[in-house]
Amino acid sequence: MDIQYNFQPKQKSDLKAKIFLLIVIGGILLVSSGVFSSDKIGGKEAEAEEEPLKFPSVKQVEEQMQIGTSTVIVLANPVPPALSTGSFLSVFSYGNGKSKILAGKEPGKKMPLASVTKLMTALIAYQNISPEQEIVITEDIIKEDSSLKFWAGDRFFFRDLFFAMLIESNNDAANAFAATLGKDNFIKMMNAQAAEIGMINTYYGNPTGLDPNIDREPIINFSTAEDIFVLAEYILENKSEIFPVTTLKEYDIYKLKGGFNHKAQTTNKLLEFGDTLACAGKPIKILGGKTGSTDLARKNLLLVTESPIENSHIINIVLGADDHFADMTSLIDWVCQNYDWQIL
Repeated sequence: MDIQYNFQPKQKSDLKAKIFLLIVIGGILLVSSGVFSSDKIGGKEAEAEEEPLKFPSVKQVEEQMQIGTSTVIVLANPVPPALSTGSFLSVFSYGNGKSKILAGKEPGKKMPLASVTKLMTALIAYQNISPEQEIVITEDIIKEDSSLKFWAGDRFFFRDLFFAMLIESNNDAANAFAATLGKDNFIKMMNAQAAEIGMINTYYGNPTGLDPNIDREPIINFSTAEDIFVLAEYILENKSEIFPVTTLKEYDIYKLKGGFNHKAQTTNKLLEFGDTLACAGKPIKILGGKTGSTDLARKNLLLVTESPIENSHIINIVLGADDHFADMTSLIDWVCQNYDWQIL
């Protein structure tokens, strides 16, 4: 940005006018040389020598957040990450309800949930079904949305179906939990829980997140990136045992009497190379997450990770993506590159 001075002194021939003009010019020269200036730039006194003005760089400090003995420096970047998603959100959370949005695009937009639904299904099941309860796979469950991994009449402990639902996103397991408490009642509990914790733009019509059958479920499960953040924070603070299940790459599922049923394998490709990512040159652990994919929803992903600062985490959500894993990787990279995570 160029600053231009446009002086247009009046043309006078008398001596007083000439003296006045010399005084004005001399004053301007003194000010520009820094003699009367006490301004500071970036905490340092301005240099006497003139430097060309520059536009703010990507790495210019925008603000600082003090967190205990650590400082997160926010670096100015006018260009948000370019993702294929219809909506995304990245939030830095550092305890006691404190958080800061790091990046986002239409985080309040209502979007189909797909299998991200199963986080609420897991929460309701975990809070209301005994871990020792026997759960039966019925013929109705198999007919509804069969994964072809369970068979009518088979019995399982809560744990095995719980792990199958969260690791491989198994629909039969989700429907089995709903059937145990009565499907209509279970869905009411899901919506009541959402309202109770502040998910004001969320609706659940089924426990799986599958696109609706118009005759059976005329309304699709929907939510927003903001509401998914609320749910993730609630689980982390109140039912922290849930998220570690979602970080497992695989898990052997056994029937009630001990017979091997099948091996559940994760739907989250970001776990294929371990449970850590790189951020600002530091390893950060994946704390949890959930995938989701249907024709109407496209591809969704919630990923909770550590931040480079202790006792804090980052919650990342992408909804309606062409490639949720590529978009999530790009979002995390953007956050790590545009924030300077300084530990003092």
